[in-house]
Amino acid sequence: LGQRRLLLKTRDDAAAAAVLRRAGHAVSIVAERNALSLTNEEAMGRPDEVATLLVHSGCAPTMLAIEEEELEAHFLRVIGERRGAE
Repeated sequence: LGQRRLLLKTRDDAAAAAVLRRAGHAVSIVAERNALSLTNEEAMGRPDEVATLLVHSGCAPTMLAIEEEELEAHFLRVIGERRGAE
């Protein structure tokens, strides 16, 4: 129902983001969480492979979690999008 994303933190998020982008992932920065975010199904379906890629590149994750938007947040986001389109 809601949006899903793979959140991750490392000791050097800029380097980790570069590694992930070179591997073909679209990386977003989640400033309020001080984390990186991946929303592609490949990353969410295989977070272990994302972690392995980062470890082998010298950017071991210090946090890795799949986050799913709660129903209330989804509803408020959809309502906000519709209001903006009017």
